[in-house]
Amino acid sequence: IYNLFLSPLRSVPGPLLAKLTTAYDTYLRLCGQSPFIRRRLHEQYGPVVRLGECAMARRDIVACKQLMRAAISTTGPNQLSVGTADALRVVLHDEGFRKSEAFFLRVRHTNPFRLVGPSFAPRELIKHESLIWRVGAGELMEKLEIYASSGDVIDIHGQFRFLATDVISALLYGRCFHMLRVGEQEPLFRLLRLNLVYRMIVRTRADWYAKRALLTGPTEIGHAHFLQRHIDAARDTAAAAAATGQKVILHQLIEARDPDTDIGLTDEEITAEMVVISVAAIDTTQDIMTWTIDFMLHHPECRKQLVAELDAAYPDRNTEIRYQDRHQFPYLEACVLEAFRMKSPTPNGMLRNTPAGGRRVCGVHVPAGTMVDPDGYSSHYDAQLWKDPDMYRPERFLGAGAVEARKQLFHFGAGPRTCAGQTLAMMEVVHTLAALFRRFDVVLAGERPRPIHQIFLNPHHNELGVRVTVRA
Repeated sequence: IYNLFLSPLRSVPGPLLAKLTTAYDTYLRLCGQSPFIRRRLHEQYGPVVRLGECAMARRDIVACKQLMRAAISTTGPNQLSVGTADALRVVLHDEGFRKSEAFFLRVRHTNPFRLVGPSFAPRELIKHESLIWRVGAGELMEKLEIYASSGDVIDIHGQFRFLATDVISALLYGRCFHMLRVGEQEPLFRLLRLNLVYRMIVRTRADWYAKRALLTGPTEIGHAHFLQRHIDAARDTAAAAAATGQKVILHQLIEARDPDTDIGLTDEEITAEMVVISVAAIDTTQDIMTWTIDFMLHHPECRKQLVAELDAAYPDRNTEIRYQDRHQFPYLEACVLEAFRMKSPTPNGMLRNTPAGGRRVCGVHVPAGTMVDPDGYSSHYDAQLWKDPDMYRPERFLGAGAVEARKQLFHFGAGPRTCAGQTLAMMEVVHTLAALFRRFDVVLAGERPRPIHQIFLNPHHNELGVRVTVRA
């Protein structure tokens, strides 16, 4: 009775079952189809949808982007989801909305992004571009040459994961794990992903499921000790690294100081940042490259235009791709952005906690303590913003409408919560996809994978089988 008639969210539209129990929201998170179900709900109920007994979603891009301007706050019992352009901006840019403590605690710092962000600044990454190319795209191209000669099927999705792992391990730890060579997942990253899965399950209030699945927290599975050894080693080598100009991201995290409080990060906070950096830098990069390949395989006219552009930019197929050269092949970036629009690796789940006094988001009063989920996926299919939203059209991001189209994207978040690693991700994507389509013809081997939401938007069974042949 309370949920239906007395709850502060009683006027928010949504399925009846969602108003009666949190099980509905839990089901959405565990079934793997949450983004697609939410999109249908927004089309039925509008930009604001109630997803649980105290939950709401929004698809408004304005509100969602305002939500992302936030500090950390403890997760509250109420939760909503937003899913239109205006709502996204409201939620992502409003400093009052505070990010849920889904993964780690940063309450000691006024702006944690300023402590982590400099490590991923474009000027810093450009210094390491040769390394990023060598251990990433360059290594993958050599491996693909072997597969091209043998004619064997290669799981390109898995190879992208190895590539991203090698790049971030070299930049974060100063030690490349060489997964592209050995072909096995580094045990550390298995533990990191297991821990992330555990935290996501607990966030759905299904901690009983986590215990039955024998999933435990970071200390209990032991990877925190592994990371601590890296932190201790980095402290020992900090002076030498600074003298030789070979500092890695871990050195920078150790040295970082909050400009307002002059407080540095504790080892626990550094460990938390290492978890987030490691997992986010791998899965999101892997997924967007996979989905771009998938779209190219099923849109030959787009692939033909892309290949012609790359041939003109790089007459020598073996040229090392440079991120600064991306202006020579704008169609590649347009193809990637359109893939981000249709199959963003992070379609939703970046919860924000409404501050005291509540907020008014696109005409809807959101009570204090309500968790609001910016639904970028649904906003990317809003017919009022995107003509023929179900059609893959990279041309949206070229020409006169390109600037406005980019403003409507929610692929890297917004405000102070913008993804710190977006330049690194795009550098890896440009390196890899430009080199891949310049050097090889790619054909699908098997059925087209369907997307499934497992923390990130992955291809079903986490694989995409292809065959490659060397282009004439």
